[in-house]
Amino acid sequence: MTNFDTATKKAIGAFCLGAAGVVAFALWLGHYYPTLLEIATKTAQFIFWFSAVAVGLFGIWKHFDENGERRTWEKAKLSKELLDDLNGNPLALNATYMLGAFQGRWYERQVKGQFTSFQATQEQVARVLEPKRAPLTANEDYVRECYDNLLFHLELCFAAVESKLIDWEALKPMVLPLFADVERRLLLEPLKAYASFLGYHRVHTRLSGVMEEALTKPPT
Repeated sequence: MTNFDTATKKAIGAFCLGAAGVVAFALWLGHYYPTLLEIATKTAQFIFWFSAVAVGLFGIWKHFDENGERRTWEKAKLSKELLDDLNGNPLALNATYMLGAFQGRWYERQVKGQFTSFQATQEQVARVLEPKRAPLTANEDYVRECYDNLLFHLELCFAAVESKLIDWEALKPMVLPLFADVERRLLLEPLKAYASFLGYHRVHTRLSGVMEEALTKPPT
């Protein structure tokens, strides 16, 4: 970028210098050949007008080019921050494991200073996420807490995409694998219902498409 800008500026400078030389030569001719004075004046006006337009166009291009680069960088930065926040939340990560990638995994939670472990299948998760059904055990409370966190992060991501603060393409490599092993028949509707129950309407709206994309075209 810097080398190109420098070369462009040098080219414009050389053009202006050459234009000034042409004008000086034309004025010199006009001094000795008065009939050429009017031609020299018009030539000078045209050359300076053309130079001003060229410099102006370069300035406009530079402005939009820099803004475009800054915008791309800001989008990438925000995408990374959103994904880092998701990765840094152990409850949200456990919710992603419960989506099916780690069937049979044991989950550990702390109760009154002591740790207890339990397993959660997709069938159990689907049952726990039913909005009208109150959790019956502390383990079920923990599962809901995990999905509270996961759906919160997904809502933030989808809100940023909807506001054009980030590009969906930047999130796909991280988000789609989360749903690659989901049993759609079991979990799609419970996830959507629970997202709607929490007020995460963007997740509710987009989840079917995201899950379909994950199951049919997983990212490589």
